[in-house]
Amino acid sequence: TLAKYQTYKYEKNGKVYYRCIAIIGKLDNGKPNRIESNATTKKAAESKLEEKLKYIASGKCKVGTEKKNIYLNEWINKFLMEYKSVNLKQTTLDQYESLYKAYIYPYFEGYHLRSLTTSRIQNFINFMYHDKRLSASTIRSTVNVLSTAIDKAVKLGYTDNNPTTDVELPPIKKSVVDALNADEIKKLFNVLNEEFYGYAIKLCISSGLRRGELLGLQWMDIDLDNNVIHVKNNLVKTSRGCLLQSPKTKSSIRDIIISDDICIMLKERRKMYPNDVYLVRQLAEDKPVNPDNFSRIYRGICDKAGIVGRGIHRLRHTFATIAFQAGIFPKITQEQLGHSDLKTTMKTYTHLNHNSVKNAVNVIVARLKGYTKNVDK
Repeated sequence: TLAKYQTYKYEKNGKVYYRCIAIIGKLDNGKPNRIESNATTKKAAESKLEEKLKYIASGKCKVGTEKKNIYLNEWINKFLMEYKSVNLKQTTLDQYESLYKAYIYPYFEGYHLRSLTTSRIQNFINFMYHDKRLSASTIRSTVNVLSTAIDKAVKLGYTDNNPTTDVELPPIKKSVVDALNADEIKKLFNVLNEEFYGYAIKLCISSGLRRGELLGLQWMDIDLDNNVIHVKNNLVKTSRGCLLQSPKTKSSIRDIIISDDICIMLKERRKMYPNDVYLVRQLAEDKPVNPDNFSRIYRGICDKAGIVGRGIHRLRHTFATIAFQAGIFPKITQEQLGHSDLKTTMKTYTHLNHNSVKNAVNVIVARLKGYTKNVDK
């Protein structure tokens, strides 16, 4: 025996396990450097620990360094603060930290990075899905934080492998895009002229702009002589307040065309506030409107109009739906929406594509009948 160790018997999920623990020096942070092994029998656990201790004694493995036995939560916190805070957008960093604190931290408290296994992470996924009843999207995002952090840990030598690579994740269910119908659009436009932000809602539904893109617009981004809006910024709410960031993707940085009517409406708005910087300003001063506040304002407008589904993203979907129904070339719709490729647009509006294809097939068949009319006779 190369070092003193203790063996413990414990139960988990109705099964008996044995854990052997040896203390070899101290970590860089002053804590004891625990070397441990787990198995279903005492003999197997002790044998595994003996192998680890022999490996350490051979000099191939350095002990007493923080890298060799860091806690998972300690590593993820270090990973986010030291490595990701410099290259992630504030919104993404906020999301990573939120998922870590809400789900990863409480579940893996006391776990060492090196003790993670695929089975243990799969149990975590199952816990989020069955016990917490989280959405597939939230679960995937949480596992992505875990996986990204462990990938970095492997590269830096804190652990040997990433056990998240072989886990099974719940599928994301496709949701049907919900757009305003003709009656709802009529109700909405009946109340917009009385609203301070009525012009902004009209612009949104007429252009396909995302909420953050709309709120991030400055007057210098709008070319009213040529009916063009240059989308360059995205206003987001972060832990540091509201910030202007680059848009969602490279394709989101784009020029969109607005109609003559919308252009006239914006010219009138500009005359009312000739010195403003922001297109959508706060009531009291020329500052950007908090995205959450704008959504609340929109929901209030929907209440006045008697519209039940009040999510502001419906305005963007309504623009796309009308474009498809009008038979506008999908590539034009894709560029106006700022999707990275045509596949994204076509996938998002599959149910509308089906109707478009059906109509196209009927047109083709009708023409074929015209060509073969005399032949059939």
